[in-house]
Amino acid sequence: MYKKVDILFEYVTINSKNNSRNKKNTLIQSKLINEDKNEIGKHRDERYKKFNEKFPILNKAKVLNIVSYVENILNRFSTNIHLIRKDYTEFNICYLNFLSFRQEMTSIEYEIKDKIGRIEKIEIWARSAEHDLTIENVTSMLINMNRTSMDMPSFKTKINERIDELLNYYKTITNDNMVFTKLGTLLNQDKTEGDSIDKKLLEKRYEQFNKIYQELIQQNLKSNMKLDKLIETIKLIEENRKQEPNEIEWDADIRRKVPELAAHIFALWTLKNVEHYFEADGLLNYIYYGTFNKLCEDIINDNGDIRQVVEQIISKDSNIGMKNIQNIKRAKILLIDEVDIFFSQDFYGNVYTPTATLRDLIITSLVHLIWKERKYKLKLHRLKTTNEYNECCNKYSNWKLLFEEVMKDMLFDVNNFESHGYIVNRDKIGYIEQDNIVYNVAYGYKTLFAYFYEYEK
Repeated sequence: MYKKVDILFEYVTINSKNNSRNKKNTLIQSKLINEDKNEIGKHRDERYKKFNEKFPILNKAKVLNIVSYVENILNRFSTNIHLIRKDYTEFNICYLNFLSFRQEMTSIEYEIKDKIGRIEKIEIWARSAEHDLTIENVTSMLINMNRTSMDMPSFKTKINERIDELLNYYKTITNDNMVFTKLGTLLNQDKTEGDSIDKKLLEKRYEQFNKIYQELIQQNLKSNMKLDKLIETIKLIEENRKQEPNEIEWDADIRRKVPELAAHIFALWTLKNVEHYFEADGLLNYIYYGTFNKLCEDIINDNGDIRQVVEQIISKDSNIGMKNIQNIKRAKILLIDEVDIFFSQDFYGNVYTPTATLRDLIITSLVHLIWKERKYKLKLHRLKTTNEYNECCNKYSNWKLLFEEVMKDMLFDVNNFESHGYIVNRDKIGYIEQDNIVYNVAYGYKTLFAYFYEYEK
């Protein structure tokens, strides 16, 4: 990139013939673009201000060459040409220098196209999301815009403002908190991507690292550990190499030692922190393993079987299943393995909704009626006139409002049960959950009516 930008100086001419050759040579030899991507903006502005004081008569046509690289990158990006990390880094350096140039070199007259200050592709994505409000499309467009803001930090503020506008528009149009929650879930599941890497070589290096790491742990994990020997080994591998931040050389010898050095450092860190485990005698009986579902079940049933309690309250107006024992609560720590599963759509943003089942012949008769009348799109007001419904209300007179809400759910699910994906296996209806088929899960009354449907088939 910098060779391209330096072409500017090869073509720069001094309009005034009275200027000395020394001034011309100074201009040509001056380095306009600072290659330091971390250059402070204030220092960059000051540098261009000095340029402006010394060289107020640069040729207008030639000055525009400084933005050619920026325009080229923006054009390539807008036409879906793949850009690598190096392209983005050089673009940001050049664009920031251009901003300082435009601000400080006021004595030079030039015109810059509007497109240099914006990315047309961002507007295309935003308009796409505004016209196609499906959650999948909006998610895809937001992810594209956010990635661009990270790759092009010079445009980060403008892009984030456009993202905020789009999110506010989407929230206003949908007016549904659950849809907005689902959008957040999908955005959190976005998988990051990077430049292409040699996966086989990476896997080989990891296997080398892991083998050494596991061996070191097995050799040293014991009571009263002495780690001096391990520390000395790390020093021998490192060989007192000193790498300056701007002069790091990843030669073959260093690359070869990275897995071994990393394995020793990680082993030392693990062993230094694991020494406290030997002091934790007596904890084994309080360590439990299970799924998130089991964790939820343990919490809600801490003082008794919550389902049994609900059933007794409704059917017998009693809560004898509830325990009144005041146990001493121990402090708890939750350790999550494969935490990415927690952020999947099955968990993140969802709620755990347990159900209690009432078993009664009059309830069974009512369910059969709803299934039988499904083809006629049975409505609640007509259902209330049936004998089956009134018998239930009479028997459970204190729970009429509850039954009314349950009937609303049933009438909806009886017409929508086929929309949820289920699996029939050995006369059972199951669902895929974390790569397994489970049969003890029910989705509202959809599962119930799926059994009716499969039985009739």
